[in-house]
Amino acid sequence: MTRIHIRKKGARNYVNYTKEILQKAIMAIKRGMSANAASKLFKIPRRTLDNKVRGRHCLKYGAPTALSEIDERRLVDVLIACAEYGCSLTMLDLRMTVRDFLAKNSIVNKKFRNNMPGEDWCYGFLKRHSHLLSQRHCQNIKRNRAEKK
Repeated sequence: MTRIHIRKKGARNYVNYTKEILQKAIMAIKRGMSANAASKLFKIPRRTLDNKVRGRHCLKYGAPTALSEIDERRLVDVLIACAEYGCSLTMLDLRMTVRDFLAKNSIVNKKFRNNMPGEDWCYGFLKRHSHLLSQRHCQNIKRNRAEKK
């Protein structure tokens, strides 16, 4: 698994538009604009617009995640609870927590070696849940400041 994907020259482009632009294009088609005109105006492929209007493109693009959305949400809740108690976790702690979570729930994931995720999975997990979790560096404070009330 590569850390930073470099696109090959001449490779096909995927999703070169935002969700807002796509929604505007779909609304324009539903109001009576032709799919071809909307395609040229919003610079979205015509077949993509046709499929979105008819509900054929419902799935996410890309590879599925190693854990289900429900399992990932449970992990996020556990990590938030740890943070509220003042327990900071390193990347290794996160990996061990996931391994223990999988063991307790009798889940065997073939993507993980020895049922323990790698660092790349952790980076992707933090990126997927960046609105709830963040990676920070601790900052030491002097004893005098810590003792003040």
